[in-house]
Amino acid sequence: MYKKFLFIFFANIIVFVVIEFAVKLTLNLLNYPTVFVANEIRDKYYNFLTGYYFNPNQPEYQKKDKSYYRQGTDRYGFPIDGKRVDANLENKKDDTFRIFLVGGSTVLGAVLENKFDPISARIEKKLNKNFGESKNFNVINTGIGGFMSSQEVSLIQNRIKYAFKPDCIVILNGANEFANIIGKKFFESNSHRFQRSFQRNINKTSQNFLYFFDDWFSKNISTYFLIKKIIEKSSGKLLFDTEARSYIKTKDHLKEVENKIYRYFYNINILKSISSKETPIFVFFQPQ
Repeated sequence: MYKKFLFIFFANIIVFVVIEFAVKLTLNLLNYPTVFVANEIRDKYYNFLTGYYFNPNQPEYQKKDKSYYRQGTDRYGFPIDGKRVDANLENKKDDTFRIFLVGGSTVLGAVLENKFDPISARIEKKLNKNFGESKNFNVINTGIGGFMSSQEVSLIQNRIKYAFKPDCIVILNGANEFANIIGKKFFESNSHRFQRSFQRNINKTSQNFLYFFDDWFSKNISTYFLIKKIIEKSSGKLLFDTEARSYIKTKDHLKEVENKIYRYFYNINILKSISSKETPIFVFFQPQ
């Protein structure tokens, strides 16, 4: 009886593993997603200040054919560009002029060739070439995909301004501001939708532990993800990213744009109050 039970148990596991591999392979071949990916989290970790950020001490990665390059990160999770190496940013030499570049994927860099390709590395090279006799310019890339103004305010105010001795902070933003929905609850509007989604997940998990497994399976098991996708397509009921996707069907877009403008300038005014003669903050609005 015991051997029969073990045989059935392991036979079922083998069958499920085979089905899982078959589903994953098929979805890959058809160029479909294999699991549900939480918005903008991917290779990042949850951060209580900004919602998410890069893991620290990550190695750089480049494909063998050099068609794709991803920066490594320092001990703080900041991308390492140009000649910069991981260093204790809480210390600074007297001859160093330190600039922090803040923003979304444009600042971070996309479709990069190498670590000298991002905006930060290009600016640093030009500054040191033209003015390097008097100062050693150090431009630090803190860009991260999907960041909006509230996250940038939090990053500058709580991590950069008082800890890393910046001489100047430059922000390039705007695009993600208007890509990020406000949400149904206006009092939560000054947050990224991933932060709101994370909060809802925590609340639901605390109410029903089965919700955790549902969420985990969707993000890790291709077979489970495919079943939920089939249900979603056949029934029309949204099972993933319901807030963001249901908003697309609403009609009051003008009011939404007005609220986003209000949100953006609210945060810009906070940055204005943080800016000083010792550490000026410059904001460049991305073309829309």
